Amino acid sequence: MKHKAKLLFVLGCLILINHAAIAQPQDDYSLQFKIDIEKKISRSFSTSVFYQNAFNQNASELFYNIIDGGIDYKISRHFSLDARYRFVTIRNLENFYDNRNMIYTDITYTKGISRFSIMARGRLQRQFYGSMNNENLISYRDYCRTKVADKI
Repeated sequence: MKHKAKLLFVLGCLILINHAAIAQPQDDYSLQFKIDIEKKISRSFSTSVFYQNAFNQNASELFYNIIDGGIDYKISRHFSLDARYRFVTIRNLENFYDNRNMIYTDITYTKGISRFSIMARGRLQRQFYGSMNNENLISYRDYCRTKVADKI
């Protein structure tokens, strides 16, 4: 009798897990491309360029395009400072592309402890929006963003 109860319990669990694990159908195939280039100028200075795009609708139309470049300065072993510019093109709901321009600066603290590392970043950012001729559209917005992350 114990054996039958265990078997029924296992079968019930498998049925529930199977019901919960049904995946959503994939309606779209997307394709992403990314390249990141960095060049050291000296021990403290480096410059980098980042490019990324993504295609959706079965990889037939551009969804977004990002170009980011800037200069990085390593203040000390744990602190770094960078100044960057980012240009983003993204498809909107009306099937047109909106342009975004962003300038930002980051100050970052990283600390490694044994196999772990922690990173804290503060970012001051100004993002410029689309056409400046449209009176209903804001021209820019300022942000102050923070991030804390860890790695193993």
